Amino acid sequence: MPELRDYISNIEFATSLRELRSAVVDAYDFLGQQDLGDLDDYVSMSSLPTFGGEKPEDTNEVWSWDADELMVTGPDGDFAIVEREVWADIQAGA
Repeated sequence: MPELRDYISNIEFATSLRELRSAVVDAYDFLGQQDLGDLDDYVSMSSLPTFGGEKPEDTNEVWSWDADELMVTGPDGDFAIVEREVWADIQAGA
């Protein structure tokens, strides 16, 4: 059975945005099941790895990115991956 350090390692060494999102979601699920607190207690969520592309102008609710997509806080408070153009439209209120 994986331990907390395995989940943290998966986050720190993710090689793509989708792999990072999966690792973060898995870690949150594990922490919730084990009643071990919040992921922020173990990983600097504001310093997650990024995977290329320019840093977005506004990183509010943006956790990570690559050249084409962003990992953001979704409408249900979950982590979602959206295309940069779609996120820009959402932020602009379109």
